[in-house]
Amino acid sequence: MPSFYPALRNGRLFGYRTKDIDDGTHGRHTMHLPLGAGRDSALDEGERSATAALAGRGRWLLLYGDVGAGRSALLTEILRRETATDRRGTAPATATRTAPTQNRNRNESRDRNRNHGPAYGGPHGRTPAGATQGEAPGGAAAGPPGRMQILSTRAVPQEAGFAFSLLRGLFPEGVLLPFGETGPTVEQRLFHRLTGHVAALAARRPLLLAVDDADLADPPSRRWLGHLSHRLADLPVLLLLTACADPRPSGADTPGADLGARLCGDTGTALPLSPLGPGAAAHLFRLCSGTSPTSPTSPNGTGGTDRTGGKDGMDGKKGMDGADRDLLAAGAGNPLLLDALARRPRPSGSWPGGPLGTPYRTALARWLRSPAAPERRPLALALALLPPGTIDPPAAGDQEPALTTDFTAALTGLPPDRLPAARRHLAELTPMLALPSVREAVLATADHHELPFLRHRVAHALYRHGGPASDIAPLLLDTPQTGAPWIVHTLEEAAEHALRTGAPDHAARILRHALGGPVAPARHCSLTLRLSALDMLHSSRSGIRRLHESLQRADCHDPCAVSEALSGALAAQGHVDTAIRVLEDTGRTIDDEQLTAVVRVGVAALASQDARTWHHAADEMRTLAPHAPESVEPLVCALLTIHEGGTGRIDAHTAVQRVTARLHAPVHPRLRTAFTAGAAAVLEWADHLDEARGLLARELPALPALPVALDLTSQAHLHLFTVHATVERKLGRFRHLVDRLTPLLDGVRDPAVRLPYLRALTAHAWHELGRTDLAHRHLDALGAFDEPGVSWEWEEVLHTRARIHLDSGEWQQALTAYRRCGERHAVRGFVNPVGQPWRSGAAIALAHLSRHTEARALADEGLRYAHAWGTPRHIGTALRARALTLGGRERLETLEEAARVLGTAPAPTELIETLTDLGRAQIVSGRRRKGRETLRDAQGLARTLLPAAPGPATDVLSTGAGPLTPRLVALVDAALRASESGRPCRRTDPSPALLPVDELTSAERRIVELAVQGLTNDQICASLHLARRTVESHLTKAYRKLGVTRRTQLATRLAVGAATTGR
Repeated sequence: MPSFYPALRNGRLFGYRTKDIDDGTHGRHTMHLPLGAGRDSALDEGERSATAALAGRGRWLLLYGDVGAGRSALLTEILRRETATDRRGTAPATATRTAPTQNRNRNESRDRNRNHGPAYGGPHGRTPAGATQGEAPGGAAAGPPGRMQILSTRAVPQEAGFAFSLLRGLFPEGVLLPFGETGPTVEQRLFHRLTGHVAALAARRPLLLAVDDADLADPPSRRWLGHLSHRLADLPVLLLLTACADPRPSGADTPGADLGARLCGDTGTALPLSPLGPGAAAHLFRLCSGTSPTSPTSPNGTGGTDRTGGKDGMDGKKGMDGADRDLLAAGAGNPLLLDALARRPRPSGSWPGGPLGTPYRTALARWLRSPAAPERRPLALALALLPPGTIDPPAAGDQEPALTTDFTAALTGLPPDRLPAARRHLAELTPMLALPSVREAVLATADHHELPFLRHRVAHALYRHGGPASDIAPLLLDTPQTGAPWIVHTLEEAAEHALRTGAPDHAARILRHALGGPVAPARHCSLTLRLSALDMLHSSRSGIRRLHESLQRADCHDPCAVSEALSGALAAQGHVDTAIRVLEDTGRTIDDEQLTAVVRVGVAALASQDARTWHHAADEMRTLAPHAPESVEPLVCALLTIHEGGTGRIDAHTAVQRVTARLHAPVHPRLRTAFTAGAAAVLEWADHLDEARGLLARELPALPALPVALDLTSQAHLHLFTVHATVERKLGRFRHLVDRLTPLLDGVRDPAVRLPYLRALTAHAWHELGRTDLAHRHLDALGAFDEPGVSWEWEEVLHTRARIHLDSGEWQQALTAYRRCGERHAVRGFVNPVGQPWRSGAAIALAHLSRHTEARALADEGLRYAHAWGTPRHIGTALRARALTLGGRERLETLEEAARVLGTAPAPTELIETLTDLGRAQIVSGRRRKGRETLRDAQGLARTLLPAAPGPATDVLSTGAGPLTPRLVALVDAALRASESGRPCRRTDPSPALLPVDELTSAERRIVELAVQGLTNDQICASLHLARRTVESHLTKAYRKLGVTRRTQLATRLAVGAATTGR
């Protein structure tokens, strides 16, 4: 027998070892077969049928079941029992024959088998009547001759086309059979002669005819088996048959289906072999795996199991680990599959991570192609392609999972009359296919050419029955894109889902596949725009080339949208001049007046990033403004407002009035995002931060959608993010700013897309959070930017670097960076301090370098421009810078004014710095209590800016650093500690300290100057008409402020102060 029929070999049946019982009292040879679910009943039915045949009442028994269900093994066991001993335990007298007869019959059988029949022995051949059984069926050693003579054979599909081939194997001698089809009359005559031959053989000794796989026999042989079954009643003959398919009329479309219809229902029975019960399957698996199970015993010493395999300790699942229990589900109660699983490779690690092995895949392929269940294979392949969890397992009391008939038909493609049979397999397939390794094994049984077709059919079934696009897309990615509308629609929906879940690479793969087939021009344009936006995250060149190709297509549906995206992608790379040319070239090909105006405004918006073309573009907008279409005019106004506000032509109040008057005006859909970004920028400049945030909230996506929500092919979209980040920075929400921008910057992996403004804001936020090392890392990643016409975004990079140098005490480096920033502002004609207040920063750096005359001039210039714009934030910042270039009471009064102005603005950072400087100045001037109160106010305000909780992007523990100490908190805490210890504030503090000479009041300075001239205390009293006690008090305070202990040191200290301040 072939190896996939694990018949009785070496005393084992399906891995079950036989057990001989002392037959002194019982007189029978028994075997413990924990097969369950009908196996014991099959053996019992074979025993009853044999007993009836011995009594002269012939019977037939048909054992039918699935591939691997054990039909051949049961047939072998019944034959083994009949060849072992008779009922009394002694060999029958008719069993002994002469050796010559035995040898002659064997030689004749060998000669005949050479021409037309299988070999003798077991269910494949025949042992001649009356001969000693030389070997038992299946090749096992036989016992003494039994009580019945046996003729056996097995049908094979290769001989099904030859008439009477089965009968030639069953009766190799004594009967001459034709080698072709005969007419009905001749066939009937032949059938009667064969029946008479059987009767003659049975008259000598009861006869057992065994045919394995009778459903594969040739049609004439099947007809004779049916003919014989009607004539068994008075013959001592047992006709034992096995069949794979159900031979009853319900299986009429399977091979050999007419066999069951031809058998006489009065003289025999057809017994199905159902799958093994859970306990028997577990016991079988453990035995085949080499585990020695505890053999159950009954009180009389024989093994006992019930029909479910769960009695007498037969629940083999007990003591099994979870991996083996999963394997039982993969076995589906089929001995063939269970034996293959038991012989699978045993890799290190737990299953189901390991492979199931080639034996299981081979057995599974045979099981799925079983003639008994032709609907099983298409259903299994379809279920294996379904996403896990699509079909729930059967609920308690249900026979099959919840799966509609329509869905089953769509998945399998089966006709309606075969759907009930297919649905009956759901209960066995669903637990199996819940295991990933089984799904892989099932798909491995499919032919390579049919998998694309199967995926397409399952995907269409899911689409028609409401399956999620995210589950359908993986099936479509492995099939050709045919251009069917439902395929393109599904891929688009799946790409959107991938973007929402933060998987831009997967979304790009889906869109790329959608564009790989025929697509309507409008949808092709839409898919190209979306895919190019995703390509910008990791390969901007790919996105730009894709947009170029789309723009050059003859059927380009929307060249204006494609050119806008292409120009935006080029600008993101820093090629602003090329981006402007692309838009201008497209504008020349457009005949629509309104669309032409839209393109002109888009060119002006791009030109704002190029210092060489910005003023020319603004002049173009002034020319266009009086005649601009209604839907274009709001953006024209916003761009002109930004230009005139930056160049100092209008103040903040006028700018706000302009944009707010147009917030509810109709705007062209192509310009809506750009207008929102421009209006929000003007509101942010004017410190209307709440209004700006509300305006941005309507356009910006939610935080979890980053970075895929940012369309880098749209400069207007990018401008929204820059304005929003600037608002967060002004409000002191540095932790929120880092949490929002870090995923975006990490998601953009293309080094050609540097996003300088957003990276500079992130660096500034890290610096304020106390992580200057991370700030430098972001700035260093930007590299050089000295090319001409570079975007205004790089000015923020310079300003951030200067600010970090200033806070670190690196005055000269700070001054250099501030001045470079100012030079770039001058090229663009930008004088408004709203962008980068470089004059104030440079003035502070100059004051630290003791260049007070230059510092004061620059501070006054910055204050003048701040007053021209008119916002408290910038006025207060300029006042603080000017105060730090002054000395004495002027410094104190100017700082107080700056604090009052900043207190009316949403500028917590600038206010904390100013209050810190004011508190120090008050302490130095002798108002220590007031100074400490001011510092405590600054400390309380600084602590309100502390991050509430660490975010995922700012987990400083992952960088090896300690807890964050924001810069402003450290600044105020240091000033408070110095004031409480009584130490003077020194010039090494983060904020510049007062010069010693400038700390003197006017009265103290007059008295010190007279003392330097050599006057005594009495002479000073007479000269100034003051009491001696007053003069001594002023001199004591002056000594302390100047840091001297003797009168002779006063002249030197005053000379140094005069030289430093230029006075």
